[in-house]
Formats: sequence, C-alpha cells, structure tokens
Amino acid sequence: MALSAFLFAFIILSSTAPHSVASFDSSMPAFPSPVLSIDSPMNGEAYCETIDDQTTCTASCKFGYRFDKPDATDGEQLVNEFVDGLWSLGPKFPDCKLVTCEATAPVNGKVTCEPNGDFTLCSVECDDDYRTSHTHLYMCDLKTGVWAPALPETNSFGQCLSGKDQ
Repeated sequence: MALSAFLFAFIILSSTAPHSVASFDSSMPAFPSPVLSIDSPMNGEAYCETIDDQTTCTASCKFGYRFDKPDATDGEQLVNEFVDGLWSLGPKFPDCKLVTCEATAPVNGKVTCEPNGDFTLCSVECDDDYRTSHTHLYMCDLKTGVWAPALPETNSFGQCLSGKDQ
C-alpha cells in the first residue's frame, strides 16, 4: 500500500510540477571581474588584501613625502575599500609630494641650513647692529615639513630688528 501511494504521488507531482533545466552556454561572454587592486601612488606604496570578498587597499608615502591633498597629515595612510562595485576614494590614490622645509631669510640677515639625519638645522644670523625678533635656531622635520620652534611668520624666519641683542 505504501509503495502504491508513493508511486501515485510521484506520478501526480511529476505531471503537475514545472520542470526547469539549467545549462551553461560556454559561448556566452563572461562578465568582466573588477580590478581589485590599485596602483601605488607616485613616491609611495600600496598593498591590497581581500578578506571574505571585501577588498581593501592601503597606501602610504615614502619617507620625506606626504599625500598631495589639502588635508594631508603626517604619516597618514589612506584606506580605499571596494564597496558595491566602486572604490570608496576613487580609482586611484593621490600621489605623494616631497616635503620641503622652506622659509625666507629676514631682511638685514641670512640663514644657514644644514641637513642632519631626518632634520634640517637652520641658524639665523642678523647683520651688525641688528638682532633676531625670535630665536636664532630652528629645526625642520624632513618627514613632515614642520618647524620647531614654529616659525614666527608664515614661511619666514622672522625679522632682524634694529639694535643689539639684549
């Protein structure tokens, strides 16, 4: 009895249920897979990794360089994630530009700078009968372009004032 009920159900279901057959046509073009890596920025490095179908690329600049973007920070790493078919920061990283330690010498004075490892050391010397408006020794970090102490004026070592050091 059980066998006849099984055969009856099989015949009924096979005649009423729709049948579908899946096949693969190799002549169909394959969808292009996205490029899941990004070139390294100029003067920098990048590496990409995919974990659980999530691709992330991280870039950093070589020593003495920083990203060429307005809000770049010291030692910054940029992370670019491939989400919903697009890169979060766009298809490429910004290039890295050379950090410079530039500042103008004061009128009635001169500046002498020498490299010293990761820093540039500068000494301000005023002409006779003049004195510096600020300190006379400065150090610039070649990785960040930051002066210590901070320059008294933007990109300038300050002024040489009339009068001897007091």
